[in-house]
Amino acid sequence: MKLMKGEALDIKTIRLPLKREADWKRSLPLILKELKPGAIRVDCQDWLLCCRDLKELQSMAEKANLKIKIIQSSVSETIISAAALGHQTDITFRPSNLQSSELATETPQTNADSKLLFHKGTLRAGEDLSSEGDVLL
Repeated sequence: MKLMKGEALDIKTIRLPLKREADWKRSLPLILKELKPGAIRVDCQDWLLCCRDLKELQSMAEKANLKIKIIQSSVSETIISAAALGHQTDITFRPSNLQSSELATETPQTNADSKLLFHKGTLRAGEDLSSEGDVLL
């Protein structure tokens, strides 16, 4: 698990380990103890986390007086679960053929750079929503 200082509003980034390297449930409490209370971004990397997992992650963060501001992941199901819980999300795309050391130096793409549009809200009859790519409603 890596800790990086965020650029905006002093949001610290916590990066969960890749799922083949370590279990996030065991690693997370150790890194949370080292943080001062404040806002965090959680990079879930290649973990497929359901709502129950994300609630557990949020509970761990709250016990450490930390507030999750953004959930970031390369797994779309994790992003959907986080959005369903009301979290701000950020999807990243990582080539599967890179080694974990190369992933750490890769610059992630956000959903603004991709052809996937996330729309949180209601689309009523007669309303239009258009996108150059896919839409997740």
